Amino acid sequence: MMRFIIFIILSYLLYRLLKNLLLTSSTHTQPSSHPPDIITDEMVMDPHCHLYIPKRDALTAQIAGETLYFCSRECKKAYLNKERFQQRLP
Repeated sequence: MMRFIIFIILSYLLYRLLKNLLLTSSTHTQPSSHPPDIITDEMVMDPHCHLYIPKRDALTAQIAGETLYFCSRECKKAYLNKERFQQRLP
């Protein structure tokens, strides 16, 4: 009976040892050739409709040395028309 208990304990220890070896070898794989996915896009606000959009998808306009970002051609056109109208007022 004592031999059976020792056999069970040794079998369990061997199982744990092999399991740990296999898990550590799979987690220490070679680094991939491509860098990890990092979110680098910035959200910008459309000055006309106040919608936040990714900078890479935005339409731009240079006004008074400042870059403005727009969500659509319609918003850009409406904003530029509003700016022109306000510049004409005394």
